[in-house]
Amino acid sequence: MRRNVQSASAGIPFGGLPRTLILTRWAPDARYAGGEYLRKRIGVLPKEALRWAYVARPMRTPDAGMPVSRAFPPRQLHWRLRGGTLQHLCLNLLQAPGLARRIAAWAAELRPELVWIISDMEAVTVGRRVARRLRVPIHLSVPDAYESCRLLGVPRSYYAIYVREVRRALAIARSVDTISEELLVHLRAHFPMPRLLDGMVFPSPAARAAQQKPRLDRAPLADNRLRRIGFCGASRVSDAQWHGFLRMLGRLEWDFEIMVFADPDFFNATKPPGNVNLAFQPYQASEEDVVRRFVEMGVRACYLGLWREPEKALFARTSLSSKLTTYVAAALPIVVDAPEQSVAWRLVRDYGAGVLVGASETEDIGRLKALFGDRDVWWSMAQGSARLCRAEFDLESKTERFVALLNSVATVA
Repeated sequence: MRRNVQSASAGIPFGGLPRTLILTRWAPDARYAGGEYLRKRIGVLPKEALRWAYVARPMRTPDAGMPVSRAFPPRQLHWRLRGGTLQHLCLNLLQAPGLARRIAAWAAELRPELVWIISDMEAVTVGRRVARRLRVPIHLSVPDAYESCRLLGVPRSYYAIYVREVRRALAIARSVDTISEELLVHLRAHFPMPRLLDGMVFPSPAARAAQQKPRLDRAPLADNRLRRIGFCGASRVSDAQWHGFLRMLGRLEWDFEIMVFADPDFFNATKPPGNVNLAFQPYQASEEDVVRRFVEMGVRACYLGLWREPEKALFARTSLSSKLTTYVAAALPIVVDAPEQSVAWRLVRDYGAGVLVGASETEDIGRLKALFGDRDVWWSMAQGSARLCRAEFDLESKTERFVALLNSVATVA
């Protein structure tokens, strides 16, 4: 009989958590949204029931709050070939079996009851082989539609081989969680999952301790011309789309300062109008740090952009940027610069947490004027943002459901 274990870090009882081998492509100390997503989900679980293998270089800064982990880095080809088709083929055809053998041997002492594969690429390629060696079921966490990998650097010539690996993993998966309901529907429609027992939606979560309450004293002041807008994470818009948003701000009566928590080298290179200033901020180690800085700097609203190009429609329709989690944890209204069919706008609209821009500049400017000039409008949207966080992004309630799902999979298997 499996014993009950409890997360000492969060104080949440997780009865019957299976002994689980976690497999990721990112190290536990990975920076930005990907690393934060891993740490938030894994950090509240009982360390004694987990082992964490990652297909990357050893982490630089070990975290005592994480479970026992070990790096299994693949051999790299010459630096000119890294990231290309040959590197991916080398891992897929030559290295993956050996990596799987080493990971399974390392995890054997735990006697895993399932393998939890988070992320994509190397994790999927190696993870299904590990599960086959250990003879345990697979749970897959899917942060984006697998087809979107073409937008994020996967060579076109490797794409068909990678999708074949994904189909093989999903064909034996017993459970999945996805970043959005739209993505879960898409997976079920386009990838056969004959052994699937259940699936759930688990977006990048916000711990209750990090969730701010809306405060009217943070609303824009009529006698102050400055309006600060928050931005964090990678840019997901074209230069032209970003320029269009800045142009609208340039037509408004206020001065704007956009507080950018992102790498300037990978940000849109567009000169802002005279009343708009881009203020790049130092890297913050956690989402809670970004939320705290938003509050300290007097940020009044946040910007969330997603590509509008037709060939990128699937990403907008199914992907739920972790930016949204940060923004609603801060209880701030959100300016959504994305297709109307995007899951981000669907959630913001349903909870009255912000405005959509991009369809008509005249109407968009009217919405922005109301957001930044009408305290009642701002307050209503700030309250909607906080409701959205509690209802859709609460770490504790999502984790309880997730642990129950893993337990059901391990019990049936």
